[in-house]
Amino acid sequence: MTRWNRLGVASPLLVLAGLALACQDDIRVLGPENNPVLVNKTDTLSFQATGLDNVHGIFTWNWTNTGSTAVIDHRSLVPHGVTQLTIIDAAGDTVYTDNIQLVYQEVHHSSTGTPGTWVVELGMYGTTGDVDFSVIGAP
Repeated sequence: MTRWNRLGVASPLLVLAGLALACQDDIRVLGPENNPVLVNKTDTLSFQATGLDNVHGIFTWNWTNTGSTAVIDHRSLVPHGVTQLTIIDAAGDTVYTDNIQLVYQEVHHSSTGTPGTWVVELGMYGTTGDVDFSVIGAP
């Protein structure tokens, strides 16, 4: 193969790689422009944030659940990115994990866990859209 042919094959790959890098949006953090609202009370935790645009961050909340399960009410609309909701019971066992995407008006249930202080973790990796969910303790 001549030098010209090798460059001819490599050039389109370099152009595609350059375009892929150019299309990446700036990484953003959750800010006041997203109107974040957290309500964290015994047996009820809710979180909402709007107008997210390529937001990255991990948010962890300790939440008291007097019951052994939880009902998770999703009202999110996340068309882009990976948004992971994980719930861990008082014994350290994962009782719920789900990827929030084009989710709107869905109700899920956790596995049975140990009552007490649970951990609710929301991981956002390039999240675009609106995140809105509630976690409600259940017997």
